[in-house]
Amino acid sequence: MSRELALNRDPVEVRGAIYIPTRAFNRYQMWHEYDPAIIERDLGYAASLNLNAIRTWLSYEFWLEDRTAHEERLEHFLETADSYGIEVLLGLFDSIGEEPTLENLYGSELLTGVQTFSPSTRTMLDKELWGTPATSSTGS
Repeated sequence: MSRELALNRDPVEVRGAIYIPTRAFNRYQMWHEYDPAIIERDLGYAASLNLNAIRTWLSYEFWLEDRTAHEERLEHFLETADSYGIEVLLGLFDSIGEEPTLENLYGSELLTGVQTFSPSTRTMLDKELWGTPATSSTGS
C-alpha cells in the first residue's frame, strides 16, 4: 500500500476481546466440549457490549482427534459471529501454557486445570510432522 493511500484511510475501529468459554481451561476443551448454545449466548453478549471483533485459537490436538467435528464446530462459530457482525481472528498456534499432555488437555479442576500450548513440543521440534495439517486437509 502506498504511503499516500495509507494516510488517506479512515482509522479502523476495533472493539474486541479474547474469547474462550467460561468452563474451558484451554483451547482443546473449547473445541472438544463445544456447546453451540453457549457460543451463541456468549457472542450475543459480545454484540450487546458493542464488540465487533473476537480473537480465539484453534486446537491442533482436537483437530488431530476429530477433524470433521473441529471443522463443523469452527463453521458454527464463524457463522454465529458473522450473524452478530463480529469479525474473528483465529490463532493457529500458541506457545503459552503447559505441554498438551492428556492430563493437561482434560484437566478441569479449578486448582489444577491449565492452559496448554499447541501444538506439542514434539510436533514443533520434528519438521517431518509440520506437513501433516497441509496434506491431510487436501486429502493427500
